[in-house]
Amino acid sequence: MIDPLIQKLCARWDVKLPEAAILRAINSTFPGLQSAEPPVDVRSLAKRRGVTSIREIPMTVDGTISLIKGGDYQIELNSRHSERRKRFTCGHEIGHTFFFELEDEVYVKSRSAVDANLDAIDVNRFEEVLCNVAASEILMPRISFLRQLNSRGPSAKNIIALSQRFKTSLWATGRRVIELCPLKLMIAQWEQRPEHECFVTNWILRSKNDRSSYKQLVVDSSSPVYQTFTKMPVFRGKRLMSLGGWADDYFVDLIAIRQTTPRVLLTVTIFESFAGSLFGRVTDLSAEPEQLDLY
Repeated sequence: MIDPLIQKLCARWDVKLPEAAILRAINSTFPGLQSAEPPVDVRSLAKRRGVTSIREIPMTVDGTISLIKGGDYQIELNSRHSERRKRFTCGHEIGHTFFFELEDEVYVKSRSAVDANLDAIDVNRFEEVLCNVAASEILMPRISFLRQLNSRGPSAKNIIALSQRFKTSLWATGRRVIELCPLKLMIAQWEQRPEHECFVTNWILRSKNDRSSYKQLVVDSSSPVYQTFTKMPVFRGKRLMSLGGWADDYFVDLIAIRQTTPRVLLTVTIFESFAGSLFGRVTDLSAEPEQLDLY
């Protein structure tokens, strides 16, 4: 059964699908968003939604939003997080304002939203899911983001470039690529565990049509792709590896975003027969790790 508040959101924006409703809310409220030059000034957009106070304090969660005296909003962000993660949290909290305004007046006075890990939201918490949709649209507007994605393709290098241009973390940027790219992809960040002679995924993002249930992947020294992970700063092509089942040939695009031990890798695995024709020859794929926010 759909939450009554989600139903109100759909009715308010005159669409049937909740995701379409929050996207219409964002783009109707911020009409110049799609043509804005990245990075988007998220704090300015928050101010336009009635956020008069944004505080950064040590917290155990990503952020909170609440009503304060006078009917304005206050956002609190985790001061321990990277600037790019705080930008995503701020966009998420802006999303909550579209739900606050739908509440009955008596209840809304005591309403607050407390957000834990925004990358691990339970799908049953639908308002939180929709606020992540809002944050992605605010920070990485569909039209401008697609323009750069389409011009260079869903490569590891381009995900890094998009992350730097839109000032979003690699996780948030990869998630947006997954959302907007029609190809079947898996994007993952790997970290080397030298003491165990293996690489383990810190996070995995999959296309919606990928039904795999694995939460974490491991490449150890017995895997044919292990030497590639260990020694190559960049790689693009077929490699034999296991993605939670039998080993198979997959098209892998890889960049070592930290080449010193323990190495950190960003990989894009493309499950399409024509994957090799998507990109040109591998040249100048160097990354600057000190400029990257891994999450």
